[in-house]
Amino acid sequence: MNAHANLSFAWIIVLLLFNFSALQTIRSQEYLKVHEVYDFDPGDEYHYTHDYYEKVHSTNQTIYYVEDLINITIFQKFYSADEDTVFYVRNVTKFNYLNNQITEVSDTVYFTNLNENASPIGLIYIKFLPDYCNGREMNEYSTGDSFGAKLRIFVRGCGNTRNSSGNSGGGSSIHSDYKLFHYRKGEETWGNPVFVSIESQKIPKEALRLYPNPASNIVYFDFAGLTEFDCYLYNQEGQMLMQLRVDSQRNWMDISGLQPGMYCIKVNHENYSSTTKLIRM
Repeated sequence: MNAHANLSFAWIIVLLLFNFSALQTIRSQEYLKVHEVYDFDPGDEYHYTHDYYEKVHSTNQTIYYVEDLINITIFQKFYSADEDTVFYVRNVTKFNYLNNQITEVSDTVYFTNLNENASPIGLIYIKFLPDYCNGREMNEYSTGDSFGAKLRIFVRGCGNTRNSSGNSGGGSSIHSDYKLFHYRKGEETWGNPVFVSIESQKIPKEALRLYPNPASNIVYFDFAGLTEFDCYLYNQEGQMLMQLRVDSQRNWMDISGLQPGMYCIKVNHENYSSTTKLIRM
């Protein structure tokens, strides 16, 4: 009887361990992984605002230290040898409302531990908000205490789309808010774009548009209504394959000699540039 009881008890332990392991597996799938969140591709475009300001409680005055509009375009993507780190070469154009200045730089960012959870375990599961980022999967979590609070939102394929924090003390409160308000991934768009133009410091009426896209022979360009600009075609490894000066006599490119696949089109007009994807059928 004791032997039978011990055997039954052993089976119960095995089942409990199995169920716990299964539960952990299920829970691990309820969080987006780093490689799912930062799944950018060349040509992806993201528009952010970044505000950093102080509110003085006694006077209700708001003092801005940072107030930026930021346009980011993914230009190139590659992995480390062990494929645990992804690198992105980006074009970053920033408009500073405080001094009315525009800057443009190219940089490289990277993300590691690609198979790890993109947000702390135990705070929130995957959720869907139909009106936010086209209902893409997201992890949202917030923390806080008597001194301050933090909010972060991770969205599949769109990165960390919201990073907000605030704290109070000494008669004022400090706030920082970095948030995505528009993206373009291939033919998918969300939000309303605001383009930063170094040339005019104004918002162009239209972005870069290719048609048809996908294309197999000829692709035409429309770039903010301009009749003259330089156009460059790159493969996904960042190698420039074609260069063209678009003018009133020619606003098209012959891509019939390219292999089917994904390419990146970048156009420049003086100090303003824009990038988008081109699919060769």
